[in-house]
Amino acid sequence: MENYMQELVEENFLRIVFSSEIALVDKAVADAVAFIKAKNIVVDSFSLKLAFYESFTNAVRHGNLSDPQKNVTGEIRTDDKFIYIRVEDEGNGFDWKKAIAKKTISFNDTSGRGLILLRSYDYNPEYNEKGNVLSLKKAYTQKPQE
Repeated sequence: MENYMQELVEENFLRIVFSSEIALVDKAVADAVAFIKAKNIVVDSFSLKLAFYESFTNAVRHGNLSDPQKNVTGEIRTDDKFIYIRVEDEGNGFDWKKAIAKKTISFNDTSGRGLILLRSYDYNPEYNEKGNVLSLKKAYTQKPQE
């Protein structure tokens, strides 16, 4: 049961809610990236897409266990210096303290790469206590007005 909703809450605040189906992640990422690009924000496109893909995919697969009856909520806000990304799933959470303490990964690791990648691109990942809400904060510059 595909379910997808996008809402421009305020000029600098986009909310995306979708059912936990991996097929909807591409649409959510495309909409989130388009929202950021429309703001004349200068940020590395690769790292921005990576942050959204990692966040949304992990919420679908690990948080909600790909249960289409559960939703993922992505909230994207901007101000004059930062992009704020908040991704919430309806799952039971996880031991994020153990995961965030991991500083390196092995080539053979099948999980755990996301947090290290997010940190390496300065997205500053943080979790709520339960471990089902990921918050990211990324500094940026704005394109000069022509």
